[in-house]
Amino acid sequence: HLSDMPDYGRRTYGWPESRGDTTNTKGLIRGRDYSPKPSFYAYQNLCALFDSETRPAELLMRFDKCEPEFEDLALRSYTFVRRNRPIYAYWYPSILQQPYSPRRARIMVWNGKGPRIDDPVVVDLLTGAVAKPAKFRAADGFLHFEEMPVEDYPLLITDRSTTA
Repeated sequence: HLSDMPDYGRRTYGWPESRGDTTNTKGLIRGRDYSPKPSFYAYQNLCALFDSETRPAELLMRFDKCEPEFEDLALRSYTFVRRNRPIYAYWYPSILQQPYSPRRARIMVWNGKGPRIDDPVVVDLLTGAVAKPAKFRAADGFLHFEEMPVEDYPLLITDRSTTA
C-alpha cells in the first residue's frame, strides 16, 4: 500500500473496538496523518537507482570469508547496469523471526571488459548512505573488497556516478 489503512478491520470485517488497533500497517506512509514511515525513504532510495535507465545484467560477483560464518542460507545477489555502470546488489536472506547480527564478507566483482566501476561506493538502500569502501584493491580484472558489511536487506556496490 501507499498508505496505512486505519480502522481497516472494523470497517471491512466488522471487528468490535475491543480487538484493539485494527490499522493495516503495511503502507509507506501513516494513514492517520500521512507522514512518511522509514519504509517510504527506503522505497525512495530504491526508486532513485532502479528506474528506466537500470537493466538486469549478468555480471560476475563472488563472496568469500564471511565473518561470522553463515549457518544456513547463502548470500543472495543480483546484478544490473545503469548508465553503463554496474550495480551489484547483495544481502543475507535472514529468517525474519530470528535476530540478525550484521556480518562482514570479502566480495569480488568483475571490473574488466564491459561496464566498469572507477569510483567505488557502497549504497545502503535503507538509510540512503553512500560511502567509499574501507578496504579495496583492483587485481586480475576484479575489484576485491575486504570486510564489506552484510545486512539482511540489499546493499549495493556501484560507481559513484550512478548515484548522482
